[in-house]
Amino acid sequence: MRLNNVITHDRREIPAEQASFWVESCTPWATYDGGRIMAPSTCWVGRSVFDLKQIDPKKVSQFWNSCLSCVRSVVTARKLDELSRKQPDPAEANKTLINNSYAIAVLEWTKSFGTNSEDYHWKKVFGDSSFFLSEILEQTKATENEYKEYRQAMLNVRAFAIAHAGLPGCPPPKLPDFDFAISMISSAHSILDKLLISLDQYHGKVSKLNPMSMQPWIENLEEDIKLILGKTSTE
Repeated sequence: MRLNNVITHDRREIPAEQASFWVESCTPWATYDGGRIMAPSTCWVGRSVFDLKQIDPKKVSQFWNSCLSCVRSVVTARKLDELSRKQPDPAEANKTLINNSYAIAVLEWTKSFGTNSEDYHWKKVFGDSSFFLSEILEQTKATENEYKEYRQAMLNVRAFAIAHAGLPGCPPPKLPDFDFAISMISSAHSILDKLLISLDQYHGKVSKLNPMSMQPWIENLEEDIKLILGKTSTE
């Protein structure tokens, strides 16, 4: 059977019984059938393997949109808070905007990582038995227990924001450290950066990952928001 390396474009003729092992275990190799390259149905990222047959690119896109919305809301809240602290008597509207931005960040994060019933929760996008979360925890150096505690803290804030916000006698729960949420999303970006290449080969044309790099995007976003808030404060 002829195999084609989808990265180097090398071709090899090997026995059929070995070909299936090459295709399923060595991501760059795909079968070459009558002039049509058959992309491998699995993809290795780090030490984890993903089943491309079970992953819908449209759901991946929705999952990632929620992740970006979370980061965008955190950066907005932090810049608003930074500006507010410099004012001798910050307006009540500033506090409302800050709290609302953090609330959106929590809601978007729980769509992707917190609430299993969400359509674009990672388990529904990458598969309940996939190694997606394991790979994220590996990259962030976090334990499963630390993730579970963080997830519960986020869900507590989410429940308050939806059911109890503004009610007398219901003090809001303490906000979690959003650095961990951003770290998880940055790790998810590095996974998707590799995964989308194989998804594109297997499913056909897949949307490119945006942004190409997380840290420069976050830094540019911070500068953009700082400029906007600076203009607003002087008007």
